[in-house]
Amino acid sequence: MNKKELPLFIATLSYLILLVLCLLMLFICIPLKVTGVEYLVIIFMAVLIIGYLVVALIRMNTFVYECSHCKEKNKMNYLEVLFSKRGNNTRKLKCKNCGRIEYMERHLK
Repeated sequence: MNKKELPLFIATLSYLILLVLCLLMLFICIPLKVTGVEYLVIIFMAVLIIGYLVVALIRMNTFVYECSHCKEKNKMNYLEVLFSKRGNNTRKLKCKNCGRIEYMERHLK
């Protein structure tokens, strides 16, 4: 793992741990009919959404994607991070230089 990927790894790991802990709380509290389970569900949804957005923001600032046609390195905007089709190390993006839409390979900034 590269030094530049470390914040992304830590954020992703923290996100997954928080999700697991929230799910465990829900699975323990719901069968016991604990009062206030609705608040736990709201907390779980908040952790799910906010955590995903934070990880996406870190990913956006960690990687650039290279067009195979013109070799231009493209930085994604926030909507592309959230909604673009993706492969293992690729994303389907529009090149800002030549305008082609293709799967671009991921590289560290």
